[in-house]
Parts: sequence; C-alpha cells; structure tokens
Amino acid sequence: MLLVFLLLSINKIFAQDSLRFSHNPFRDSTLISFDISSAAKISIIAYNNVGQKVDSFYKDTFLQIGSHSFYFGAGIPEGFYIVIYKIYSKSKVYQIIKSQQNLKINNLHQQKSILIFPNPSQGNSNILVENLISKAVSIYIYDPAGRLVYTAIIFDSSMKLDISKFENGLYTLCIPDLGYSTQLVLMR
Repeated sequence: MLLVFLLLSINKIFAQDSLRFSHNPFRDSTLISFDISSAAKISIIAYNNVGQKVDSFYKDTFLQIGSHSFYFGAGIPEGFYIVIYKIYSKSKVYQIIKSQQNLKINNLHQQKSILIFPNPSQGNSNILVENLISKAVSIYIYDPAGRLVYTAIIFDSSMKLDISKFENGLYTLCIPDLGYSTQLVLMR
C-alpha cells in the first residue's frame, strides 16, 4: 500500500512539474526553472548531441517544495543539447538549441495545431497548420549538431519540405513565430 501511494505521489509530482526555459533556442545562456509540489529526489543532467555529459545541475539531490532555477549554456559551443529531468525513477527529456541565429521561441508548446507528415520522412514532408496563417512565418531546420541547415518562409496553411539532400538523421524543425518546435526524422 505504501508503494502504491509513493508511486501515485511521484506521478502527481511529475505531471505537475516540468522544466521551463527562458529561451529555446538561446544565444548565450537560458534560465531553466521548475517548481516542485512536494519534496523529491531530483537529477538534471545535460548532454551534447553525441551523448557526452556537458553538465550536472542536480544528481540525486533531495529538494524541498518550491521554485528552483539555474542558468545553462554559458561557455558551451553552439549545438543541440538534451536535458534529462529525473524525479525518483521517472524521467522527462527536453531538447534545447544554442544558436547564434536571432531566434526566439518562448515556449515549445503549440499555439496552433501543426502537423508534419510523413515523419519519419524519406526526403519530402508536408507542413500543415490547422488555422490559416495571417502573416508569413519562418521555418528553421537544425541538424543533429545544432547547425542551421534549412530556412524557408511559409505564407499559407500548408507547405512542402524538400529535405532529400540531407543525410539520414534526427533534425529539429522550429517555427518560432508560432512557438513551435519538433523533431523531424529523415530515413531512406
């Protein structure tokens, strides 16, 4: 019974508590913040695109209820990073990008319903925005190393992407004007 209560408590904590990034993509550093609704053992570790640990912010650290924050990114090269947020045995994975491009995505939550298909792609994908776009918006695609490899402007609620010249891999597609970011997989 105690184990069931503990697991339900962990799930409740985890469902409520997520990392927030002040900017993503970010230029110099980003403020990572989170709130925990009950005391918990936390680990937050950042890795680069080849899986090497870049930084550990908390490692099996017991934190009290409340707001917590720290800065990430100063002194690291441009690129694609993975941040793993672990509460007890549950984990959430976040992708963030350090780029010198002048981009800003306040939150990686959809403000409009956006569909990328097919994904995984064999070289051609489509972008479909549920509601009509009232202005032209920019699209950026980053390679696994976090380098900007594709830019385009979408003027309508749909667009074809030709990424057939890219190598197979995991790419990040960002539409900052719509507050949207997702992974795009290219497999042939």
